[in-house]
Amino acid sequence: MPLHTRPKSSKQESPIILIVDDELDVLIPLAEILQALIPHASIFAAESVPKALEFASRESVDLVITDYRMPDMTGEELLVILSQSVARPASIMMTAFPIEGLAYRAVNDSHVSAILSKPFDAAIMAEKAIQLLESRAAMKIKSYPTTPTKKASVA
Repeated sequence: MPLHTRPKSSKQESPIILIVDDELDVLIPLAEILQALIPHASIFAAESVPKALEFASRESVDLVITDYRMPDMTGEELLVILSQSVARPASIMMTAFPIEGLAYRAVNDSHVSAILSKPFDAAIMAEKAIQLLESRAAMKIKSYPTTPTKKASVA
Protein backbone atom coordinates (compact mmCIF):
# COMPACT_ATOMS: atom_id res chain seq x y z
CA MET A 1 0.00 0.00 0.00
CA PRO A 2 1.42 3.42 -0.91
CA LEU A 3 2.15 5.71 1.98
CA HIS A 4 1.64 8.91 0.00
CA THR A 5 -1.16 10.35 -2.03
CA ARG A 6 -1.51 13.42 -4.21
CA PRO A 7 -4.79 14.99 -5.22
CA LYS A 8 -6.12 13.66 -8.52
CA SER A 9 -6.30 17.10 -10.12
CA SER A 10 -5.32 20.47 -8.86
CA LYS A 11 -5.09 23.81 -10.64
CA GLN A 12 -3.18 25.38 -7.80
CA GLU A 13 -0.42 24.01 -5.64
CA SER A 14 -1.85 21.63 -3.07
CA PRO A 15 -0.75 21.87 0.58
CA ILE A 16 1.59 19.12 1.75
CA ILE A 17 0.82 17.28 4.99
CA LEU A 18 3.48 15.01 6.49
CA ILE A 19 2.27 12.44 9.03
CA VAL A 20 4.89 10.74 11.23
CA ASP A 21 4.12 7.75 13.46
CA ASP A 22 6.04 4.52 14.01
CA GLU A 23 2.79 2.59 14.50
CA LEU A 24 1.51 1.62 11.06
CA ASP A 25 -1.92 0.76 12.47
CA VAL A 26 -2.27 4.47 13.35
CA LEU A 27 -0.29 5.98 10.45
CA ILE A 28 -2.01 4.37 7.46
CA PRO A 29 -5.65 4.83 8.57
CA LEU A 30 -4.93 8.43 9.62
CA ALA A 31 -3.38 9.18 6.20
CA GLU A 32 -6.38 7.62 4.44
CA ILE A 33 -8.93 9.46 6.57
CA LEU A 34 -7.19 12.82 6.13
CA GLN A 35 -6.97 12.29 2.37
CA ALA A 36 -10.71 11.62 2.30
CA LEU A 37 -11.53 14.65 4.48
CA ILE A 38 -8.95 17.02 2.91
CA PRO A 39 -8.93 15.87 -0.73
CA HIS A 40 -7.07 18.94 -2.03
CA ALA A 41 -3.98 18.11 0.11
CA SER A 42 -1.01 15.91 -0.69
CA ILE A 43 -0.60 13.46 2.19
CA PHE A 44 2.73 11.78 2.91
CA ALA A 45 3.15 9.22 5.68
CA ALA A 46 6.52 8.39 7.25
CA GLU A 47 6.93 5.53 9.70
CA SER A 48 10.18 6.91 11.14
CA VAL A 49 11.81 10.22 11.97
CA PRO A 50 14.72 9.67 9.51
CA LYS A 51 12.21 9.12 6.68
CA ALA A 52 10.29 12.22 7.74
CA LEU A 53 13.45 14.35 7.81
CA GLU A 54 14.55 13.03 4.44
CA PHE A 55 11.15 13.87 2.94
CA ALA A 56 11.09 17.35 4.55
CA SER A 57 14.54 18.08 3.10
CA ARG A 58 13.10 17.67 -0.44
CA GLU A 59 9.60 19.10 -0.07
CA SER A 60 8.12 22.28 1.35
CA VAL A 61 5.86 20.78 4.01
CA ASP A 62 2.91 22.90 5.15
CA LEU A 63 1.74 20.78 8.08
CA VAL A 64 3.40 18.07 10.16
CA ILE A 65 1.29 15.72 12.24
CA THR A 66 3.56 13.65 14.47
CA ASP A 67 3.39 11.20 17.30
CA TYR A 68 5.26 12.21 20.44
CA ARG A 69 6.89 8.91 21.41
CA MET A 70 8.93 7.22 18.66
CA PRO A 71 12.14 5.14 18.67
CA ASP A 72 14.54 7.50 16.84
CA MET A 73 13.61 10.73 18.60
CA THR A 74 10.51 12.31 20.04
CA GLY A 75 8.01 14.19 17.94
CA GLU A 76 8.93 17.23 20.00
CA GLU A 77 12.59 16.94 18.89
CA LEU A 78 11.50 16.42 15.28
CA LEU A 79 9.37 19.55 15.37
CA VAL A 80 12.22 21.62 16.83
CA ILE A 81 14.33 20.63 13.81
CA LEU A 82 11.54 21.31 11.32
CA SER A 83 10.64 24.65 12.93
CA GLN A 84 14.15 25.83 12.03
CA SER A 85 13.74 24.89 8.36
CA VAL A 86 12.86 27.35 5.61
CA ALA A 87 9.33 25.93 5.29
CA ARG A 88 8.58 26.27 9.06
CA PRO A 89 5.52 24.01 8.86
CA ALA A 90 2.54 24.25 11.17
CA SER A 91 2.34 21.23 13.45
CA ILE A 92 0.06 18.96 15.41
CA MET A 93 1.44 16.52 17.99
CA MET A 94 -0.38 13.32 18.95
CA THR A 95 0.34 11.51 22.18
CA ALA A 96 -1.01 8.57 24.11
CA PHE A 97 1.29 9.48 27.03
CA PRO A 98 0.51 12.90 28.48
CA ILE A 99 3.74 14.11 30.08
CA GLU A 100 3.94 16.92 32.61
CA GLY A 101 5.21 20.07 30.95
CA LEU A 102 4.87 18.68 27.42
CA ALA A 103 2.25 21.21 26.31
CA TYR A 104 4.33 24.13 27.56
CA ARG A 105 7.56 22.88 25.97
CA ALA A 106 5.86 21.87 22.74
CA VAL A 107 4.29 25.28 22.20
CA ASN A 108 7.34 27.30 23.26
CA ASP A 109 10.24 25.20 21.96
CA SER A 110 8.74 23.19 19.10
CA HIS A 111 6.14 25.77 18.00
CA VAL A 112 3.40 23.12 18.10
CA SER A 113 0.05 24.51 17.00
CA ALA A 114 -2.05 21.79 18.68
CA ILE A 115 -1.70 18.67 20.81
CA LEU A 116 -4.22 15.85 20.55
CA SER A 117 -4.40 12.95 22.99
CA LYS A 118 -4.83 9.46 21.57
CA PRO A 119 -7.35 8.14 20.93
CA PHE A 120 -8.83 11.14 19.12
CA ASP A 121 -11.65 11.71 16.69
CA ALA A 122 -10.26 11.85 13.13
CA ALA A 123 -12.81 14.54 12.24
CA ILE A 124 -11.37 16.77 14.96
CA MET A 125 -7.87 16.13 13.61
CA ALA A 126 -9.02 17.01 10.09
CA GLU A 127 -10.80 20.15 11.32
CA LYS A 128 -7.66 21.32 13.13
CA ALA A 129 -5.51 20.51 10.07
CA ILE A 130 -7.83 22.49 7.79
CA GLN A 131 -7.74 25.47 10.16
CA LEU A 132 -3.94 25.44 10.24
CA LEU A 133 -3.64 25.08 6.45
CA GLU A 134 -6.11 27.93 5.87
CA SER A 135 -4.25 30.13 8.33
CA ARG A 136 -0.94 29.29 6.67
CA ALA A 137 -2.36 30.02 3.20
CA ALA A 138 -3.69 33.39 4.39
CA MET A 139 -0.27 34.27 5.80
CA LYS A 140 1.40 33.38 2.47
CA ILE A 141 -0.99 35.68 0.63
CA LYS A 142 -0.22 38.55 3.03
CA SER A 143 3.52 37.89 2.80
CA TYR A 144 3.67 37.82 -0.99
CA PRO A 145 1.40 40.46 -2.52
CA THR A 146 0.46 39.69 -6.10
CA THR A 147 0.13 43.31 -7.18
CA PRO A 148 2.94 45.82 -6.96
CA THR A 149 2.52 48.49 -4.34
CA LYS A 150 2.83 52.15 -5.29
CA LYS A 151 5.63 54.12 -3.72
CA ALA A 152 4.64 57.27 -1.94
CA SER A 153 5.72 60.39 -3.73
CA VAL A 154 7.12 63.39 -1.93
CA ALA A 155 5.93 66.77 -3.15
